[in-house]
Amino acid sequence: MRYAVLVLMMSFVLAACKTDSYVNDAESPTITLPFNEAEAEYVKGLGTATVKGVASFVLEGTLIRGRGARVRLVPVTAYSTEYFRLLFRGEKSFSYAAEVQRVDPKFHTYMRYAQTDDQGNFVFYGVPSGDFYLYTVVRGRYSRGAALYDRITVADAQTVELALDGT
Repeated sequence: MRYAVLVLMMSFVLAACKTDSYVNDAESPTITLPFNEAEAEYVKGLGTATVKGVASFVLEGTLIRGRGARVRLVPVTAYSTEYFRLLFRGEKSFSYAAEVQRVDPKFHTYMRYAQTDDQGNFVFYGVPSGDFYLYTVVRGRYSRGAALYDRITVADAQTVELALDGT
């Protein structure tokens, strides 16, 4: 009997939890633009710029660094702009449960990837000039975390440094 009461109480607690995730696929936004490979091609070129920074966010007053997080350097295109608009809903960070439906698989092949170190530091070398989104998911305590992104402009031989922190 105690077990049944405990299970019932836990069900009520879990049902009351609010998340930023979409309840089901019908509520998830769907990207409708076609992916244009030619528009994203410049990310594959070899440039002379460097992009570096630190991925982190603040959770309940504590700085959480993005240890071992995968950072994506995404070329700014009509498709990627729509993707980030749908995913982040006008914010620079969110609780990372949301998804965009029907993403073209080629989209992920037109990105560069870097891994953060234990302090959340990341670096991209040989970046071509252009406009990019930086995007990552930082895991926090108790499976809580945040997806973060920012938009940057890179010029030849430039070093761009930033805090990818959702602000």
